[in-house]
Amino acid sequence: MIFAFALDSSFRIAQTLGSTEFFRILSGNKERTVPADGTIPGILRKQNVNILFCGGIGMCLFSLLEAEGIRVIPGCLGAPDTLLDAWQRGTLPPAENFLCSDQGQTCGSCPGHF
Repeated sequence: MIFAFALDSSFRIAQTLGSTEFFRILSGNKERTVPADGTIPGILRKQNVNILFCGGIGMCLFSLLEAEGIRVIPGCLGAPDTLLDAWQRGTLPPAENFLCSDQGQTCGSCPGHF
C-alpha cells in the first residue's frame, strides 16, 4: 500500500489540495517527499499512490482521482503520522466541510477555496 499526504510548506496537511507544496509518500518503511509541481493526478500516478490524505478538495479532482483508483481521504488536518495511525486504528474522525467550490472553473483550474 502506498500512501500520500498533501503537505504545505510547514509539512503539515495543506488546507486545500490546490495549495499543496509537497507530497509525502510512504511505502512500507520507505519515505520520500516529492514537490507538487505538475498535475496532481500525474504526480500521484507516477508514485503509484493508492491512498491520498488531504485537506479540502474540489469534487472534480476528487472524482478524477477516485477514477484513477486512488482512494481519497479528505478533510484531514494535522501531522501525517498522527493521521495514518488514526486511520489504521479506525479512529480517524469523518471529514466535514472538505469540498472546495470550483467557482465555475473547469477541472484542473479550481482555485481551491471553500
